[in-house]
Amino acid sequence: MKIPVPFPHIANMSDAQLVPKIKDRKERETVEFFYGKAAPIFIKLFNGYFTDCQTPIEFIDDFYADLMVERQSVGSRKIDGFAYDCLFKNWIGKIALIFCFDRYSMKEKRNEALSDYAKLNPEPQLMQNIASLDRRDVSMLLSMMPNRQYSELIRMVYVDGMTLHDTAETLGVEMDRFFNMHRRAKLQYTQVYNKEIRK
Repeated sequence: MKIPVPFPHIANMSDAQLVPKIKDRKERETVEFFYGKAAPIFIKLFNGYFTDCQTPIEFIDDFYADLMVERQSVGSRKIDGFAYDCLFKNWIGKIALIFCFDRYSMKEKRNEALSDYAKLNPEPQLMQNIASLDRRDVSMLLSMMPNRQYSELIRMVYVDGMTLHDTAETLGVEMDRFFNMHRRAKLQYTQVYNKEIRK
């Protein structure tokens, strides 16, 4: 789809006629409004603000989904907050701008959390466990781990003493994915260790 799309059906439609149809998810009015009449607003926001989207169409799709979903906390949708005290198109522009700010804020909080995580020391208990073993025993346990990438992660962090951030970079993994990968790697190492200790 190339935007803006033509919007002949709603070009002269008043908000009093249009908004109820959009609230009822009427396809023709919805498409013509969001991807046609209001498309320049979304294109401008996409070019000037953080949207976490690859294209303006993806941005409109995400915004529309957020606008129309029922929020459990208040039992209504965002679109239900339109009170006809301004033009619907202008109101949509304001809500879309807030949507961008919220996405940017979420991104910053996520990056901050990941940055804090990257500064954490490796798990002391696992570090102590590996330090107490003979290096050959550690190598044997690592070789028995089913996932090679997990064993490589454990080796880099707990044997070679690399930081979590440097390990993620070496493995070519984003920090948000590394967080889960590190957790699963520790679990897998512990399972192998416990199995061998019981023998």
